[in-house]
Amino acid sequence: MTREEYDRWREPAVRDYAQAWVDSGILTPEEAAKRAETQFAELLPEGLDTPQHVFYTPVDGDDSVGVLWVHFDESAERAFIYDIQVWEALRRRGYGRAIIAALVDEARARGSRSIGLNVFGSNPGAKALYEQMGFEVAATSMKLAL
Repeated sequence: MTREEYDRWREPAVRDYAQAWVDSGILTPEEAAKRAETQFAELLPEGLDTPQHVFYTPVDGDDSVGVLWVHFDESAERAFIYDIQVWEALRRRGYGRAIIAALVDEARARGSRSIGLNVFGSNPGAKALYEQMGFEVAATSMKLAL
C-alpha cells in the first residue's frame, strides 16, 4: 500500500469501524466514533510505518479490489486481520476468498501458526465467508438489549 492509498483508506476505515459498533447495537454513534479513532491511533501510532502492521492493496490486473491490514506479532507466530475489504462494487466475485488465501500463504511463509480476526454479528456475510475459509469461533461475545 502506498502512502496515498493509506491516506485515502484511513478516514473511511475509521468511519466504517465506528458504524459496525453502531450497527451491532453496542455503542452510540458518538461513543463509536470516539472508540474507533482512539483504537486506530493506538494501533497505528506511526500510521503506515507502524512496525509489524502490514497493509496490502489486492489487485486484479492493474485495478485495486480492496485492502487488507494485518498485524504479525513479534514472534510472527500469530497474524491478526484488523481490516479486510473488497470494494462494494466488486463483492461476491471471489476476491475475499483470494485475499484470505494469499494471506494464508504469506502467514505460513512468515512462520505464523494462526490467523485471527473479529467479526461483528451484524455482518453475517463476512462471518459466513470466514467459516467457509476454515476460521473457527475462538470466543463469543453476546448481549441482551433492554
